[in-house]
Amino acid sequence: MTPALLILRKDLVVLRRSPALVGILLAYPILIAVLIGLTATYANAKPRVAFVDEDNLPATVVVAGHRFHIARTIDKVAQNVTIVRTSRSPRGSCGRSSASSAARR
Repeated sequence: MTPALLILRKDLVVLRRSPALVGILLAYPILIAVLIGLTATYANAKPRVAFVDEDNLPATVVVAGHRFHIARTIDKVAQNVTIVRTSRSPRGSCGRSSASSAARR
């Protein structure tokens, strides 16, 4: 027998003894294909960006001699991302649910 056939025979014997290995060898390419598909699906989706204006920004801001129009800048950013406007959260909530927040009071 040629060396290639001997290696193939050895590999087939190992696969016959280990059904878990066969499952992994079959599942791995499927998992990679699913991940690539998800990446391609969400590649064109706009990311969500939270916008919190706690300081009530003025209409224009001058920084180092450059004038920035806040509303215009936010509109330019909104072309590339989805802006989620949020209000100020009450102190102490920090993402906890209302039940756990009430239990700590």
